[in-house]
Amino acid sequence: MRLRTAILVIVALLVAGVVGAALLALGRTVAQGARDAVTADLDRAASAVAPVVGERSRVRAVEARVTATQPRLLALMATDAATIQDTADEFRQTLAADVLFVTDDEGRVLGQAARPGAPLPELDDQRVKAAMTGASGAADAIWPAQAAPGRTVDYEIHVERLVQGERVLGALVVGHVVDDAAAGEVSRLLGGRPLLVRDHGRTIGAAGLDAAQRAAIARAAGGEVRVGGTRWRLVRAPWPGEPGIDVTVVGDLDRALAPADRLERLLYLVGLGALAIALVFALVLGAALSRPVERLVGFTERIAGGDLAARADVRGVRELRQLAGRMNRMAGELDAGRRALADKQRLEDELAIAARIQTSILPRRFEVDGLDVAARMEPATEVGGDYYDVLPVDGGAWIGIGDVAGHGLDAGLYALMAQTAIAAAVDARPDGAPRELVAAVNRILFANAWGRLGDPRHMTLSLVRFRRDGGLVFAGAHLDLVVVRAGGEAETIRTPGTWVGLIDDVEPVTVDVELRLGAGDTLVLYSDGVVEAADAAGEQLGLARLVAAARAAAPDGPAHVVAAVIDAARAHRAAQEDDVTVVALRYRGAP
Repeated sequence: MRLRTAILVIVALLVAGVVGAALLALGRTVAQGARDAVTADLDRAASAVAPVVGERSRVRAVEARVTATQPRLLALMATDAATIQDTADEFRQTLAADVLFVTDDEGRVLGQAARPGAPLPELDDQRVKAAMTGASGAADAIWPAQAAPGRTVDYEIHVERLVQGERVLGALVVGHVVDDAAAGEVSRLLGGRPLLVRDHGRTIGAAGLDAAQRAAIARAAGGEVRVGGTRWRLVRAPWPGEPGIDVTVVGDLDRALAPADRLERLLYLVGLGALAIALVFALVLGAALSRPVERLVGFTERIAGGDLAARADVRGVRELRQLAGRMNRMAGELDAGRRALADKQRLEDELAIAARIQTSILPRRFEVDGLDVAARMEPATEVGGDYYDVLPVDGGAWIGIGDVAGHGLDAGLYALMAQTAIAAAVDARPDGAPRELVAAVNRILFANAWGRLGDPRHMTLSLVRFRRDGGLVFAGAHLDLVVVRAGGEAETIRTPGTWVGLIDDVEPVTVDVELRLGAGDTLVLYSDGVVEAADAAGEQLGLARLVAAARAAAPDGPAHVVAAVIDAARAHRAAQEDDVTVVALRYRGAP
């Protein structure tokens, strides 16, 4: 048999067998892969239901908590409960709630208000009283309300204790309807996916579904359901903290599989084309094979010797010319890869420079009249998202601490922008109120991040104004302040307020809180990378361990407190996943 005929037969049989089997397996794999991808995508969306709903609940809890601390409401509760009913709707509108109750300390309703058209749920005074007397003084639940015969409306309820000093005055109960609008909000947070919300099998809200789809999906047990000739994939997830309430995330299976079907048909066409090309190639290969191959072998030897600038110049059959071209492209890509390695090294050097820039703006010396100060920050990546600063002014100092959402270069840039804004605000108003400076910094961060950078971020931030007589005034929302008294007692102080950078004006919800240090007292500020340091089992270090470490080291001075707290976090955690910052200040006493 002649070489040309042998090449023709062998190539034809080989290409037909291998390409045919490969395309058949690949087509089935692509289809199954598309189905698995839809399922995995829905599973991810379902697993995100609890965090999304939980985040909505946390935001509303913060809003209710801020309202519950308003002096006006507390004054009405303590002195003139009869006027609460007249002002209930005002507080409801402020919170953009559908219903609102104000109760006494026994859970009895003193005032109530509802959005026009929204039915009032029956208030469970025992559940309200239990929430008031609980450790947190707050609770979340889903409560039904009878809107009309045969129609029930579910509410997301948040209960917040009203406290004046040590006295429990009552509770603020805020409710939002769980309906199509609420389902639509959850859907948007999940990337616009269609979904259905049910309460013990009863549909209470949906997004992205028509009436027929709602009914069919509500009846389906799970898996797949066909509605109007379209297959839908269903994955259910529980509503966090509410047995019997679930969210069904829906995916259009036919739409997801359509590209796979088109790709499978395209693969078969490609296979047929490959077979035809192989036959043509086999006819002419025998006559013009050896010399081009030798040239290619010589070219590969030059590449192996490190000459990546070499290029193959092969004349002959088209396929060998194409092979030479691909090998030339491969050589170019190898050369580009070598240059990319150099670029990568240059990028790493630039990141190192960025890290040095960030650390260079941190205070190097702490010279504050009346205070001994120590601080340390350990970023989780080359550039961290934590912020702290100590700015001495006449008669005292300003101390700031915060944590940008996320970490890395973008978070570090945001922290740098915050540091600059805070330093400028303190320089402009060294005697200003902390709440005013927090509001001013928030406006700058919001305008820059949302309006100019196009990178909407937020950060926790507390600003503390220290006076030489030991007085402190602070504002903002960050982690609890820890005070270790000279006698060894420790206490934690909440930081009321809200995050900065989310909205353009936080002044209405930002308040000043006063505190006093005695001689020898130590104030400890820290970021969540300390208390959230987790071991291999997922257990976090927690505030109690941080306080214990600070108390043990407080007699030795702030530097020992900083070292003890960071060492405790380092010894507890399995790996550092967040930036770690600790600032400790000990008051030496009045002049």
